[in-house]
Amino acid sequence: RAAFRQVAADDPARAPRMRFFEALCLYGAGEDDAAERLAEGLLADCPDPRVRADVLLWLAKLKYNRRDWRASGRLFLEASGVQGLSPEKAADALLWAARAAFAENDYTSAIQLTTRLVESFPASSVRLPALLLQGEALNEQARFDEAVLVSERVAAAADVTAADRARARLLKADALFAMGADNPARYTAALEAYRAILFGGALSPSAKLVISFKIARALEKLRRIDEAMDQYYTQVVLAYRRERLGHVRLDDEARAAFSKAAFRLADEFEGRGKGHQAVAVLDLVATSDCPAAEEARKRIRR
Repeated sequence: RAAFRQVAADDPARAPRMRFFEALCLYGAGEDDAAERLAEGLLADCPDPRVRADVLLWLAKLKYNRRDWRASGRLFLEASGVQGLSPEKAADALLWAARAAFAENDYTSAIQLTTRLVESFPASSVRLPALLLQGEALNEQARFDEAVLVSERVAAAADVTAADRARARLLKADALFAMGADNPARYTAALEAYRAILFGGALSPSAKLVISFKIARALEKLRRIDEAMDQYYTQVVLAYRRERLGHVRLDDEARAAFSKAAFRLADEFEGRGKGHQAVAVLDLVATSDCPAAEEARKRIRR
């Protein structure tokens, strides 16, 4: 900080950039609030648009990590319009503004921002992630037909990555499943889509568990109950236990899928008068490291 202050004193033209570097020093020293105040003060009087863009982006990321979605989105959006910002950085700022809107459940703004990004920066490397976010927002608004079209557009793109293609296919499958409430044939389409994802490429252990759970759920909607229960048990519950015994780290979504599958199995066993089997399944949850373990113990005692 002392060195940056000296540069600012010797060359006033560099003072704004040096003040920003001071803020980064404070942040690096763990003085987050002081760094934030210095950066916000700099925004109030910063003639250099390049420095202003950097400060806006840094502040936006800081507030995003603090889950201050509204302030973060506003700063990202402002940064995207700063004169002199490269097209790629402007597009990336718009994407983060859309992510902040999505996190705040403002799906309309997320759709508008991603549409603006794709139209304004058609060659950007973040246009496909933006479209995927748009598809997820459309799903949240129950605009499933549109979400399917967006997912197909991403999956068919020549420059799509394997990860984004898998995410697009999952988005489409989820939209088809949701449409099954009005058209049961969509459940069959969703089942086929989920199976294609499961067997179509390399997935993480967590992703495999989540897709397996969704396959079981689709089978259940199709009234193929015995197949669904077998899927829940072998491909979700036992698979989860096997991965954990092998010390494989699983994410929150996979842990939730495991718990939901086990509780669904317990309900089915209990409904068939097989209380002993229900307890056995619940015991797998009760002795696990998932958040639902205590609830499983309560159900066992009941």
